[in-house]
Amino acid sequence: MITASVTELQTELTTFLEGVRHGATVLVTDHRRPFAIIQQVSAAQMPPELFEPSAQGMIRPPKTTLDIGAFLRLPKAHGEGSLTASVLEDRETR
Repeated sequence: MITASVTELQTELTTFLEGVRHGATVLVTDHRRPFAIIQQVSAAQMPPELFEPSAQGMIRPPKTTLDIGAFLRLPKAHGEGSLTASVLEDRETR
């Protein structure tokens, strides 16, 4: 288990989360006292409010991590009118 103070966590959050992504557990301390534990969430630990949407296929856990750079390089959508108008139109057809 990795131990990190709140200050260390604030300054190096990405590093600690990368460790968690690879199976590490981080014990967070505040003034040298245990404060929180950061660890991966397994399907068995999924929050209860997500059970039903998961069972219905509305959501599913990610299979891979998001490559933010690749996501941001995707072409932007172009359409006519505003997003609000499109949402309202979609709602009217349902």
